[in-house]
Amino acid sequence: MQKYQVMVRGRNLLKRVGDGSPRLGFYCNVFVEASTPADAADRAVGIVREDAHLLEMTVNAGNDPVHFSSEEIRVIESFDGLRLPRQGLIFYPEKSKEA
Repeated sequence: MQKYQVMVRGRNLLKRVGDGSPRLGFYCNVFVEASTPADAADRAVGIVREDAHLLEMTVNAGNDPVHFSSEEIRVIESFDGLRLPRQGLIFYPEKSKEA
């Protein structure tokens, strides 16, 4: 199995902040072992989808879910020095669906 770094993108995350819930997108790096790049992407998205930290902050309704995708997949030599399974959670504001 190969070692992969997968950039996962999340969109449409509603996060409770004070009295509001801004719509956010995010990126994070996920590190997985997999047999193919497609398998690495699936595994990485699954890890983020089940991430307890993200689940705790998300206030999306069932009919308005967070969307996940893999943006970049790279083979890497080693996991040495990396925080597994993911690191680098970066949020950015998204436009409202009504806008």
